[in-house]
Amino acid sequence: MRRTHFTLTAALVTAPALLACAGALVAAPAAHAATARNGVCESGEFCLYYNSGQAGSVSDFTTSISDYGATQPGCYDFKGAGAGKGLCVKNNAASVWNRTGKTVTVYYNSGYAGHAQQFAAGAKSNLDATLKNNNAAHRIGAAPASVRGIDVSNTNGTINWSSQRSSGVRFAYVKASEGSTWTDPTFATNYKGARNAGVIRGAYHFANPAGASGKTQADWFINHGGGWTADGYTLPGALDVEGTCYGKSPTAMVGWITSFVEEYKLKEGRTPVIYTNRSWWQDCTGNSTAFHSSALWFAHPTTLGTLPGGWTRQTIWQYAVAGGIDQNKFNGSLTQLKAFANNS
Repeated sequence: MRRTHFTLTAALVTAPALLACAGALVAAPAAHAATARNGVCESGEFCLYYNSGQAGSVSDFTTSISDYGATQPGCYDFKGAGAGKGLCVKNNAASVWNRTGKTVTVYYNSGYAGHAQQFAAGAKSNLDATLKNNNAAHRIGAAPASVRGIDVSNTNGTINWSSQRSSGVRFAYVKASEGSTWTDPTFATNYKGARNAGVIRGAYHFANPAGASGKTQADWFINHGGGWTADGYTLPGALDVEGTCYGKSPTAMVGWITSFVEEYKLKEGRTPVIYTNRSWWQDCTGNSTAFHSSALWFAHPTTLGTLPGGWTRQTIWQYAVAGGIDQNKFNGSLTQLKAFANNS
């Protein structure tokens, strides 16, 4: 599956409180309370310092940040007085002060990935040798529940499913078909191999909207491994829509996807998952909001960002490639993943 990268920037601004004083309004002092991004480490904030020992310029946060950004303008920078002021925080911090009241985790990679170091509430500490000047993200509080997964096709060659499960993989999508005439020659081996290793698995179909109708391609998919059954270890089939717009207008594309979705649901009793990325969905469907009955499998590297089409949550997030294999996270616990598979 191909991916499209987007760069996200954000700014957090808090207006100062106003107090009545002798009939006039004056700004309330803020030294005792969190005022995000003012370069002062206040109560309720997590602060990164340019130098060890909580010295140098400070960058203060009240929220988790999945990617600090690496260039100006747009990156999260050091705002306090002292050495480092104005530089991007990413790969430049040396120490922290956690004033949030929750445990905070600092990560080597963006997207809350890679080597990590935790700081208890109230802790003042230097970043460890791996993270010093090599920091990309932090999370305030516990991470939401998620389950690791992968997706594979014939381009990945032979998959060692036992090894994948040992590494933490608990679900997988396997390419079954494309268009209305092609089937993946590795599908049967991968689909069976995942199941034998104890990995919950499902099949996906790579759409070719320039070819046969959505209905015809849904039937081809179902007849070549894409079916679903409530056995507790089979995920609903997924429709992979990406690449070009195949010469179709947004209205025609929405009609094609509708035909596929309706046929799959009619034959299998489940609404198929839709895999896409933001730019394709916006360009090729006009950012359609017509498919909220389908679970969203969202492709967006490193950071989740804004979901397309008005979906309020992603069921699966494809966030990276590791060892040549697409990496995914199910948005929930293993119990919830099993319930999703079983439609219960």
